[in-house]
Parts: sequence; structure tokens; C-alpha cells
Amino acid sequence: MKKGVFFIVMLSLILFPLVNAQGQAFQVNLNPDTGIQVIFPRFETFKLNQDFNLTINTHNISDGRHITDANCTIFIVNQTGKIIINQKLERANDLGEGLHVIFLNKGNFSQKGFYDLHIDCQTSNIGGLVDGIYKVTDTGEDLDTPKVVIYLTLLFGALFFFLLCLYGGIALPFKNKRNEAAKIIAIERLKYFKLALLFLSYILFVWIANLLFALANNFNILTSYIAFFEIMFRVINSFSFVVFVIMFVSMLFLAWKDLQLEKLLSRGINPKG
Repeated sequence: MKKGVFFIVMLSLILFPLVNAQGQAFQVNLNPDTGIQVIFPRFETFKLNQDFNLTINTHNISDGRHITDANCTIFIVNQTGKIIINQKLERANDLGEGLHVIFLNKGNFSQKGFYDLHIDCQTSNIGGLVDGIYKVTDTGEDLDTPKVVIYLTLLFGALFFFLLCLYGGIALPFKNKRNEAAKIIAIERLKYFKLALLFLSYILFVWIANLLFALANNFNILTSYIAFFEIMFRVINSFSFVVFVIMFVSMLFLAWKDLQLEKLLSRGINPKG
């Protein structure tokens, strides 16, 4: 129990700082009164192995007018410092003034992690730069602070009830009550509650495995554990129906056996079996 609580506490300490570690692209201009303002969707994450269409717009910072003659180039640098994209954006003035578009092939998003993004736009006399980072995840989504709080609340809650149910399932008696002669004198009804708690603890364990798998999919620091959590979740989840059938059949068998035993006890017979 202590190990489980320690693991969740350490996991929460790791995850909360990561919420603030995600990057956002920002405008870079030496002179804030002149230059090109580069506007584009404020994405922070890409989905693993998925194509992406990027559209940007260029404006003059001083008066807000569209700049239609800007030449824009996009740079994407991976975690080793290698430039994986160095490509000019095509002008798309037919779609709107100052628009530039580029098709980013899914091959550029084949590995999870953080990447540097740079978009540089220049005319003959002014320029503008957008610089920032983005992240590639399995789902294409990132967990912000509210979502992390929800995940951790669910994780803590599931862990608490799992330990509570497991403790009850282990501590509650199973055998029928006996006298000093080892003869049965009363039927132990708590055995059914014991089995129900054990089954519930199994379901909660499946839920915990699913939450850990989801967290590993969204946080790069847990990427190395994705395969472990996925295998653990899929294995124990695949046995859920089998465990349910075994538990249900066991309860029916115990109920039938206790019914027969109750008839004997009502007749004053105290069996040893």
C-alpha cells in the first residue's frame, strides 16, 4: 500500500511541472513598432504520424495592413538539433491577402517529443519572425492544468478505493462460523461481500492501468513506459470478463451450498465439512 501511494505522489510531482513546460510560439521583432506580424493557428501539439496543413497570414505591425509580397520560410528542428524542415511557404493570395500555406507531411511527426519551430518572413525592407516549440503526442492533445488535476484526482480516487476494496476483500472472513468441535454453527454472509470487493478491486485496478496508459501517452517523460502500461492495461482488461464469470459462478455455487447447509442447520445437524 505504501509503495502504491509513494508512486502516485511521485507521479503527481512529475506531472505538474510539465504542464508549464509546454511551449507556445511567440512574435520576435527587434523594433515592436515596425516589421511583419506573423499570424497563424496557435497550435502546441501535433498528432503522431498525421499530416498537417499550416496557413499563416502576414500583416504590417505599424498599420495592420496585409503584406502580400513577403517571402516566408519555415524551419523545424528536432531534439538533436537537426533541421528536419527548411522550406519556403507558398503564397496563397487567391485565398486571401497575405496568406501563405504549407503541407507538412506526417513523416515530420514520426517521433514523439519537443521540436523547435521558426517562421521567418521578409520583404525588401522589413521582416518578422515567429519562434517557439511544439510537441508531438499520440493523441495530438496536450494536458493542461485543469486536465492534469482531473486525471490526478481520478487516479488518487481510484487508488484509494482500490486499496480500500482490496483491504476489505482480504480482511473479511470467508469460512463459516464453527464451534470448538469444528462443527459449523452459522453461515458467514460476509463471504459474498468479500468476493464482491475483490472483484471491484480488480475493476478499479483496470481503471488505474488505463489512467496510467493515458498519462504516458500525453507526457513525453513517461514515453518509455507507454509499452509497459499498454500491455498491462490490455492484459488485465482482457481478463475482466473471465474474472466476472468466475466470480459470478462462485457466488452461485456458494449460495447453493449455503442453502443446503442452512437446511441441515435448521434440522439441528452441524456438519464438519
